[in-house]
Amino acid sequence: MENDGEKVLASSTTINNEVFVTTYEPKVSSDPCLPPTGTSRLYHLSVLDGRAVRNYDGVGEASELTKPDRYVKLRTGGLPPTPQRMRVDDTNVVCVGTECQAIDAISGVVETYWYED
Repeated sequence: MENDGEKVLASSTTINNEVFVTTYEPKVSSDPCLPPTGTSRLYHLSVLDGRAVRNYDGVGEASELTKPDRYVKLRTGGLPPTPQRMRVDDTNVVCVGTECQAIDAISGVVETYWYED
């Protein structure tokens, strides 16, 4: 984390040797009557070496990932929750609150469904 005061306040989620972790960077409010919202980010890193996995800043080629590609700013204000892996319409996604993004197919996972007789 290179931003002043940026903190990890929730658990991480690891899928396919990729770790998803949210952070929060508090901001000072210029109005004492309004609470500051700060900046929430979702980091998406390789567990093997911490490098970027996806081109989040949209600059350059997908094969030339840089430090700014390691995270995406979240629209959600305040403290972000733990990233959750879900399956929506046969697509694997990771969601942080209401913000979701598709991820590659998950390997080594057995889908289990419960039903009541």
